[in-house]
Order: sequence, then structure tokens, then C-alpha cells
Amino acid sequence: MKFNKKFLAFSLVLSILSVGAVADIKTEKNLDELINIALQNSVEIQASKADMEAKDASIDYASSSYLPQVFVQGELAKYDIEVDRDTVVGTTAKVDQLLYDFGGTSSNIGAAKSAYDASLKQLDSTSNFVVISVKKAYYNILNKNQLINVAKEAVKIDELQLEQSKEYFKAGVRTRIDVTNAQLQLSNSKLDLLKAEFGLESANTALISILGVNLEKNFSVKKDDTNIVSLAKTIVPIMSKTDDLIKSGLENRAEIALYKANIDVSQSKLEAVQSEYYPKIILNASYNDKNTDLVSLDNRQMSAGVYIKWDIFSGFSSEAKVKENLAKLRKSKIDLREVKLKITEEITDAYLEVKKSEDSTKMQILSVDLATQKLSLAQQRYKAGLSDMVELNDAKLGYTKSKGDLVNTYYSYLLSIANLEYMIGKR
Repeated sequence: MKFNKKFLAFSLVLSILSVGAVADIKTEKNLDELINIALQNSVEIQASKADMEAKDASIDYASSSYLPQVFVQGELAKYDIEVDRDTVVGTTAKVDQLLYDFGGTSSNIGAAKSAYDASLKQLDSTSNFVVISVKKAYYNILNKNQLINVAKEAVKIDELQLEQSKEYFKAGVRTRIDVTNAQLQLSNSKLDLLKAEFGLESANTALISILGVNLEKNFSVKKDDTNIVSLAKTIVPIMSKTDDLIKSGLENRAEIALYKANIDVSQSKLEAVQSEYYPKIILNASYNDKNTDLVSLDNRQMSAGVYIKWDIFSGFSSEAKVKENLAKLRKSKIDLREVKLKITEEITDAYLEVKKSEDSTKMQILSVDLATQKLSLAQQRYKAGLSDMVELNDAKLGYTKSKGDLVNTYYSYLLSIANLEYMIGKR
């Protein structure tokens, strides 16, 4: 019986640990999952969606001019005519239906639709910016994690060196200063490890801010602890040509479509203002009914007809509006040319940054290899009594620095790739 109880208790503990392990696994988010979270919760995206909804409502508002405009008015009033005085109860109904306004309403609808299209492109642009922001934060976390691995390796090297210096001191081969130096280096390495861990916490906080939502406490980013040298050797040189990338960017960047939509908005608004020079043709029907004891006021009237309304002079307001919208149209076209030039420059710079990161990573791999050889030789010379602790420490510091530089260079390469994809309009 006791055995069974112990077995059940042990099984329960294993079950709890298994559930905890599964929960921990579920809280690890990869890059795609993080991007989906950000797209659903980003404050910037929510604001763009709200603007898009407002622009959609503007289409309905502009289209309402094609629908009948119905007015109803009730009346309860006192009339005093000469010596007679009586209470009047009346009802007035009026319907106006626009028949034709020389393109004014259709231009307003066109402007509203173009503004809605622009809001869609703005949403795309905002979404792309959120995606690249998540990628930068994600790669920054991976970078910090690899720097922690380098710092841990430095601690292990210094711990081993401290043990060796103690043994050599006991054997009378080395002096006390070697032990002290080894203790100092170990202390410095532990301090570097602590700084690296705080750097990772800061990177995690930055990611949470971009995601726009507070995740569970045990949330973590799925990390890659593969040796940094092995990761760096997986780099595949970019084969695309700059001209092809620029062409792709000018076709796919949401900003291009956004500025084109802004041109359409300006053109439609200009046409709407120009329509003010022409009359409006309106169908009008009205019904008026007043009930009173006074014969002069008691009446019922109905009328219907087609009317032309023409604002012959409006104090030059139409001319001013035309000039204003012509200027806005020219400005929109200039903005489009400017953004094309800017995109061309951005893609070129991003491409050069990728090439630089590729070459830098290759050079840094060689530096790590040479630093590894130097550290191995320094350790052998120290054991053989051919060098002192200073030479060994210099070799160790050179090794950890070159490896840390490789970490930074490799993730700079990944960031440059992500940035180039963003510049050509690819998520």
C-alpha cells in the first residue's frame, strides 16, 4: 500500500512537471507568431483602421447627395391679422431631389473613394512598419542571447584558469599574483555576464512595447543557441541586382500607392470645386397644410417642379477654392516624385548595407578562428611556463571580443536583410 501511495505521488509530481513543461513550451513565440500578435494589437494599426472606417463613412456621406432630401416642419403659432386673432396649426413637407450638378457630386464621391483607398494604403504602410519593428526587436533579442552565451563561455574559461593558477601556486610553479589576476578576470567576466543579461531584459521590454499587449509573465522568445560561428557560416550572398530591387520597390511599396491615391483625391476635389461655376438642376415637391378659423390663412397647397439654382457670384470664393486645390494637386504630384527618389535611395543604401554585412561577417569568422588559435597557444605557453598571466588574459579577451563582434555582425546582417525586404515592400 505504501509503495502504491509513493508511486501515485511520484506520478502526480511528474504530471505537474509535464504540464508545466508544456505550458513553458507554449509561451515561446517564434517570429511569425510575434508578427501576428503585433498586427492584431498594435496601437498604430488600430488607429489606421479607425481612420479607414471614417473614410469609408465619408463615401456614404458624399453619395447621400444623390438621394432625396426630405424636410418636415410642424407649426403651432398665434397669428394677429387686423382685429382677428387665432391659433394656427400647420404642417409643411418638402422634398428636394438633385437631378444634375455638372459633376459636382460625382467628383465629391470620387474624392471620398480615393481618400478611402489612400487610407487602405496607409494601413498597409503602417502594417509593414510594424512588421519590420518586430523583426528588429526579435533579432535584437537573439543578439543579446548570443552575447550571453559568449559571456558564459568567458566565465567558464576564467573559472578554469583560476583553478589552474591555484594548482600552480600550490605546486610553487606560479606566484600569488597569478591567482589574484585570475580572480580579477573572473570577477570582470561575471560582471559582463550580468550586463548581458540585463541587456536581454531590456530587449524583451522593447518587444512588448511594439507588440501592443502585455503577454503572460513566462512569455519568452524562441531562441537559437546554435554556435554563432556555425550560424554565421550559413549566410548566402545576395544575388539580386540593385536595379531589379529598385523596380520591385517602386511597384510594391505602399507609399507609392498612397501618394497616387492622394493625387486622385486632389484631382477629384478640384473637379468638385470647378463644378460650382455651373448651375444645379433640382426637382422640388412641397406640401403645405394650415388649419385655422381665419379664412385668409386656412389653406392647403401642393407644388412640384424642376428648378435651376445658379450661384452667379459668390464673392470669388470659387476662384479661391480652385487655386487652392490646383496648388494641392501640384503638391501631391511633387510629393510622389520625391517619395520615388527617396525609395530609390533607401533601397540602394539597404542593398549596400547587406553587402557590407556579408563581407564583415566573413572577415569576422576569420578573426574568431585566429583568436581561437591564439588563445589555445597562449594556454599551452602558460602551462609550459613560457608566458605569464598577462599574455593569457590578452588572448582570452581577444577571443571573447572577436566572438562578441561576430554575434553583432551576424545579427546586423539579418537586420539588413529584413530592412532590405521592407524597403522593397516585402514582408
